[in-house]
Amino acid sequence: MTRLLFFERFIKKYGKPLLYIGGERKDTYDYCKKKKINCIFANLEGNEKIKVKTIRGSKELENFIQQL
Repeated sequence: MTRLLFFERFIKKYGKPLLYIGGERKDTYDYCKKKKINCIFANLEGNEKIKVKTIRGSKELENFIQQL
């Protein structure tokens, strides 16, 4: 829950981020999805319940970010 409070404070102070990059838990992913925050997650916990776009290589990541 602490991370979600961090998001709320950040958005209140700076506005919604263009992109969030993280490797946190499903609640963080769900928050980004609910608030329509573009996000890139490293599925470090191996949580199969999180459906993510797979990016293969730095060029593909660069193209993805440029499309935002």
